[in-house]
Amino acid sequence: MRRPPAVPSPPRSAPGRSPLPLSRNRSAERAARAHLLADRGNPIKLASKPLRVVVRDSKASDEPDAWVAESGFFVRRVGLESGKTKQLYRGHGGPVTSLAFHSSNGRELLVSGSWDKSFRVWDTQVRRSAFCLLSQGAAQS
Repeated sequence: MRRPPAVPSPPRSAPGRSPLPLSRNRSAERAARAHLLADRGNPIKLASKPLRVVVRDSKASDEPDAWVAESGFFVRRVGLESGKTKQLYRGHGGPVTSLAFHSSNGRELLVSGSWDKSFRVWDTQVRRSAFCLLSQGAAQS
């Protein structure tokens, strides 16, 4: 009796390895991860590391804003739905580590503190520094 011809078996790979080339395997993994994360929205991209974040409803627009103290020596106001930077508050000489808000006489004030040992008070309506207090006690505007 004759035997049927042998069917060639697929190439064997080392244990724990996929027979697919590595680039195809990574590509499939990225596609699967993108599919799983598709409903989570787009992350907000920042130029430097966020050290403190305060989320507030905006009176001027429909979307809430994130106020971000960054290691890049400034405070950034970002629209949470659009992800776009609305305003940069610059003037610190070191990473900004703290944020606080205060309303007074119809004015919205932002207070930021930095590693440069200064606090700055910002008028958010005119978008500029209203006052700066240095740790030595000298005040600047």
